[in-house]
Amino acid sequence: MSEVITIVEDEGVQIIHFQLDQIDMFNIIEVLDETNEQVADDACCLLDLERVRFIDSSGLGGIIKLNKRLKGGGGRLGICNLNNHVESLFRLTQTIKLLDCYEDVPAGLKDLASSGDDPQS
Repeated sequence: MSEVITIVEDEGVQIIHFQLDQIDMFNIIEVLDETNEQVADDACCLLDLERVRFIDSSGLGGIIKLNKRLKGGGGRLGICNLNNHVESLFRLTQTIKLLDCYEDVPAGLKDLASSGDDPQS
């Protein structure tokens, strides 16, 4: 079992729970390796950032890279449970415009799972 993330599937959405309190240059490669191994390019994913208290530019770049891979494969990426500091980073860098942002896992799951049922999505 990974020490950085756990992935569970619910209603066709892969929920990626971070086991880390920060996503940074010291662990982003491991995070990306884990997601590349376990998440298909066309997957709908929800990043649960509840435990994450800090993200540096490398971590932000890794999340953008994952988003690009999923969108390129026909998938989708959402984020949820952002604390004030992490949300400020996403807003300041305007990364929040690239991702679907949800208050919590149930809200993200509801939206992402229903998008798989929509033939126009």
